[in-house]
Amino acid sequence: MKNMKIVLLQNVPNLGTSGAIVEVKEGYARNFLIPKAMAALRQDPKAQQILYDTAQKKKEQHLKEGENGKIIADLDGKEIVFKVKANKKGKPYFSIKPADIAKKLKIDEHFIESTPLEDLGEYEVVIKAGSSEVKLKVKIEPEK
Repeated sequence: MKNMKIVLLQNVPNLGTSGAIVEVKEGYARNFLIPKAMAALRQDPKAQQILYDTAQKKKEQHLKEGENGKIIADLDGKEIVFKVKANKKGKPYFSIKPADIAKKLKIDEHFIESTPLEDLGEYEVVIKAGSSEVKLKVKIEPEK
């Protein structure tokens, strides 16, 4: 049995994602993947379009990560303060979630690696974008 390289036109479990070039047995490709429009030969126009689209997405992602890395680098070592309502024992009525931190910093929530902050005090929160990683201080203080 010979192997052949094909381009996946859609995600195929246990094989790869759309746009991936994979090597499979010739019979599997010709009898199953290609007839079901799950894959195409590399020279097929559909495959060329998928490869082009995948390359464009990677390029856009790389540019976006670079921009986000610059924004996040500016946050290194900064401190933000949240004033929250707390009960008489000093326990806040609600927690500060990553979405709250992101909103205050005007960045996307998925960059923030934190669990909800449930008590008053000072916390160190990690912010990641691609290979950039910075630490930010978050203070939670009671409203007066």
